[in-house]
Amino acid sequence: MTTPNFNLPLITGNMTADVPRDMNALAEATDGAITQVGNQLTEHLNEGKQYVVFEKTLNQSVASMITTNVSWTTIENFNGADYCRLENGNIFVNEDGLYELSVILGYASNGSGHRQVGLKGSFQTSTNAVQNGNTFIALTNTIEYQTGQQVSVNAYQTSSVALDLIATTCKLKIRKVASL
Repeated sequence: MTTPNFNLPLITGNMTADVPRDMNALAEATDGAITQVGNQLTEHLNEGKQYVVFEKTLNQSVASMITTNVSWTTIENFNGADYCRLENGNIFVNEDGLYELSVILGYASNGSGHRQVGLKGSFQTSTNAVQNGNTFIALTNTIEYQTGQQVSVNAYQTSSVALDLIATTCKLKIRKVASL
């Protein structure tokens, strides 16, 4: 007879008392249960260290006042993260889950209008474009995705002319927060 959760031995009234045997059985079962819990905790903590980074290696033009889906060119997995894939510039999730996305976009220099970055329904808008230099804008959001669903990052700007997203300044980090 054992305990329901960790299978620790129980002593019943009809058993012969043998203290060394019973103590050893309890010690072995406790050691096994603690090892199991420790392994599960370590696995859970290591999952939190997994993430995927997508980057652009080519500039991408964003027309004025038109929402543009950002196209990605490279993927790098960290600590065994394999829950996303890159296909023809588009990102897809491989597993149902809740994901934390952090993106930064760098727009080419132009002193007029506003810049935006969007993630599945939420947008971050810059208050002003930078007069002499690139405009950078970032957004972090936690979003639920189903297997096979596309992860879209949208760029939008209102400068009255097309502006480039500068390749080396555009990154997206995805970390799986929870399985669903």
